[in-house]
Amino acid sequence: MSIQYDKEIFANEGIVLKANFSGMEHGIANAANLTMSFYAYEKQTGQPIFSEKLNIEQIRELYDHLNQISLVTDSSKFTSGKFIETTDEVLEILNDLKSIAPEILKLILDKLNGDEKIKTILESLSDIELKHLSAAHRQKILSN
Repeated sequence: MSIQYDKEIFANEGIVLKANFSGMEHGIANAANLTMSFYAYEKQTGQPIFSEKLNIEQIRELYDHLNQISLVTDSSKFTSGKFIETTDEVLEILNDLKSIAPEILKLILDKLNGDEKIKTILESLSDIELKHLSAAHRQKILSN
């Protein structure tokens, strides 16, 4: 599968915004040389408005960020009620926590920051529970 080196992202009557990959030689991309440029120019005159070049790490960070948003990754979705989206594994863990007294759970979680909360929840699961979550997640991916 080949990629389009130069892609128009947006255009209106006055401005064109494009993304362009460069650093490929003879059709071969090398991570050390691959860059992605975003640039805009005036449609009528071709006068540049701005340009910015991303290295491979910045491209990956952008990809990872966009990949977290289900409205971007799943073209069948048109709405999402989640401001911060979670994986199905985290949702399953949270659903399992419903059997714990809410007052106790709140006391524990109030004392932890975001990363500590997830770490504590994952540490509290047994190896068998973690394997079950992973298998359930893989099954959901395969069934979609």
